[in-house]
Amino acid sequence: MEFRSKHRIPILSWINPYNEAAICRCAQPLPGVTRHRCAEDEKLIKEIMRANQNNISLVIIDARPKTNAVGNQVMGKGFESGEFYVNCNIQFMGIENIHVVRESFFRLRDLIQKKEGNWLSGLENTGWLKHIQSIMGACCRIVDFIDQKAISVLVHCSDGWDRTSQLTSLSQLLLDPYYRTIEGYQVLIEKEWLHAGHMFSTRSGHIGKRGTTIDEQWSPIFLQFIDATYQILQQYPTSFEFNEDFLIFILDGVYGCRYGNFLFDCEKERQNHQISRLTPSIWVAILNEKEKFLNRSFEQNNRVLIPCPRMRALKLWTKYYLRYDVSMFDWS
Repeated sequence: MEFRSKHRIPILSWINPYNEAAICRCAQPLPGVTRHRCAEDEKLIKEIMRANQNNISLVIIDARPKTNAVGNQVMGKGFESGEFYVNCNIQFMGIENIHVVRESFFRLRDLIQKKEGNWLSGLENTGWLKHIQSIMGACCRIVDFIDQKAISVLVHCSDGWDRTSQLTSLSQLLLDPYYRTIEGYQVLIEKEWLHAGHMFSTRSGHIGKRGTTIDEQWSPIFLQFIDATYQILQQYPTSFEFNEDFLIFILDGVYGCRYGNFLFDCEKERQNHQISRLTPSIWVAILNEKEKFLNRSFEQNNRVLIPCPRMRALKLWTKYYLRYDVSMFDWS
């Protein structure tokens, strides 16, 4: 366990029932500049490959830019070596870290508040949609490996609870129609975000204040996931049981702290504070008002979704980001 950052060893997220290709997730290995090895970790990776009878190779999806992964070696971390992990193809997705994403969101916020200069060029300069594009592009590659090539993938970033959750959850959304239902999407968030240890309290700014060190860890990682879901929903408007109001309600639940589901940074903390007993659940609230979250155009679609990740296919989610902009309303 000590060979993976935060002791987050490879675990199974999803398996394709038709070709046995699996999505697994973990944190980065800790080889450092000395190229330290771990026989147990290498054996575990081999067993993941052996579990897929249709393909003996494995693709390791490293969500980070390669320069960042190489730089982490100086701190005793790093990435897998193709020399030691035989039949493994390591691919870097180039998705930026929490700090770059935070600054991009701040630029988007300032653009919306100030409305100065050219709107379209200003939106491009925020880099927000570029980050969404990177995430969606990586997910399309994962889907291709799983669905078309029958190759299992192992996904990780640095600690395995931010970009990793984005990629594993969105890939399953594209691959499995169950997760495109209201119930399935709830299950997806529970298993790939809440139970997988995404630090909701820290990343959402539930504690601390401006100027304190907690701000350095605030980043809209979960918002990116929901935004990417919205982009896919726009491209496949009849393939989802839920509408965009459902997504907005979830985000309001995260940042409003009305429900206990997204409080604290891990499941152990929520259990220690008896969150399930002392606070209401957002999922119960959604089920009680399910009708208003239903997509009236929904048609059951069991096909794998392949969204276009190109910039021309993406758009700013105006109903969420501009919903308090009075100029968006028709007062006549």
